[in-house]
This record gives sequence, C-alpha cells and structure tokens, in this order.
Amino acid sequence: RRKDPLGDEKERSLKLDTYKDLFNNNIGRQIGVAAKATGLSRSEVLNEVHEALTNGRLIIDESVDPRVDKNFDGNPDNYRPPSGATR
Repeated sequence: RRKDPLGDEKERSLKLDTYKDLFNNNIGRQIGVAAKATGLSRSEVLNEVHEALTNGRLIIDESVDPRVDKNFDGNPDNYRPPSGATR
C-alpha cells in the first residue's frame, strides 16, 4: 500500500490541533481556579481570558507555535504541557 502524503499531513495537523486544544484548556482551568480562589466576577474572568489570548499565553496557530510538541501522538492521555506553561 502506498503512503498518502495528504493523509499523513491531515493526521499530523489533527494531532497538533489536539495538542493546542489541550494546552489552551489547561490555561483555561488555571484561569478558572484563580478566579474561584480570588472571587473574580464573570466580567473579570472574561477579561482574564481576553488577556491570555492577546498576550500570547494561548496557542493560536499550532503549526508555528514553538510550545507545541511536534512529536505529540494525538492521545490526550499522553499530553504533557511544556515546562513553563503554567504561568
């Protein structure tokens, strides 16, 4: 059977997208925990999320972000955030 380069690229892209989602979910949980601990209002939480988006804390483009593990296998059980990702 011949390899399908387009299929391989799509699979790789899906794995990186999964990594991005898991990474960003982790940041969202951190914001939620901090919000609960400090009693932030809904508006303040939205501001925190917006700040995470605009200051580069979240991954926007998984194909170029250096925090994305290019060797991630797509299995959420194998996800490990990069060191320093818990800012």
